[in-house]
Amino acid sequence: MFSRILIANRGEIALRVVRACKEMGIETVCVYSEADRNAMYLKQADYTICIGPGPAQKSYLDISRIVSAAEISDVDAIHPGYGFLSENPHFAEVCESCNIKFIGPTPEASRAVGNKVAARELAKKVRIQTVPGSEGPVKDEKEAVDVAHRIGYPIIIKAAGGGGGRGMRVAHNDVSLVNNFLAAQAEAGAAFKDGTLFIEMNARLQVEHPVTELVTGVDLVKEQIRVAAGEKLRIRQNDVVLNGVAIECRINAENPNNGFKPCSGTITGYYPPGGPGIRLDSHVTAGYAIPPFYDSMIGKLIAHRRTREETLSAMRRALSEFVVEGVPTTIPLHLAIFDHTQYIKGQVDTTFIESYFSK
Repeated sequence: MFSRILIANRGEIALRVVRACKEMGIETVCVYSEADRNAMYLKQADYTICIGPGPAQKSYLDISRIVSAAEISDVDAIHPGYGFLSENPHFAEVCESCNIKFIGPTPEASRAVGNKVAARELAKKVRIQTVPGSEGPVKDEKEAVDVAHRIGYPIIIKAAGGGGGRGMRVAHNDVSLVNNFLAAQAEAGAAFKDGTLFIEMNARLQVEHPVTELVTGVDLVKEQIRVAAGEKLRIRQNDVVLNGVAIECRINAENPNNGFKPCSGTITGYYPPGGPGIRLDSHVTAGYAIPPFYDSMIGKLIAHRRTREETLSAMRRALSEFVVEGVPTTIPLHLAIFDHTQYIKGQVDTTFIESYFSK
């Protein structure tokens, strides 16, 4: 087993990995940007190293800085979390060349499924059915419109190397497609150094992994670490038994009334929910300043109960307890969604928010 792991990420997922490592008796090294210097979760790590200024391109996406931090701190492995470099095969190769274990797919596997274009081609090669879409990367907005006319609206524009919702847009007509195509392309290029747009398969830990953990009882982060350390997977597919219903709400510092625009700022008041059936994965505290450089997630609130009805009730109660002051959040919208008749009945689709909450 590893003795020390570097976590090449930030926020709630960095804290999530730190907690798993603590329970396994593994030391942790958290890297951080200058914008995250005062984040409270850093105090939970055994060691911390600053890797650069706030912009991700100069810190969390800078492979040389992260690997240098790993070598200086003498770690056995690197956990990339999700987003940033988690699906970057070159990063995995560099780790390998430096005799540092990458806790994730091999470079070959990452190339095969991490890029959405390559994943689609692999699926077709092994005769796995795929949803309608473009046959390869879409080079410009004209080609995007042609594809949309062929497969029909609504369509999703997806960054080939994206993650965490970055570089993804929904379009319902030609005008919104062109506008969203250009916006998604720019966002993907800035966030992932790859503006290629396409559909998806994820080769890393999912943002929504707590849902799986709660209904299966399997700690996915610990299993990742064990497998990367050379241990055999402790469970087989037949051992996985689903128990109850889990639902996750992303609590973001966003203004739903202004196109879900992210809002940086300082959280002046913070009271997290709790109680039976509630899990909160969050790295923030009162006084935490949300940086403008990254996604605006405050935390992930997950409810898990025996039935969907019980889970909805637990989530409503938890959302009503959750207090975040100083920045707008998605909490009021979540409350409205969980009270909506259509959602309660399970009668929702991709137009649900636009249809019922656009005003």
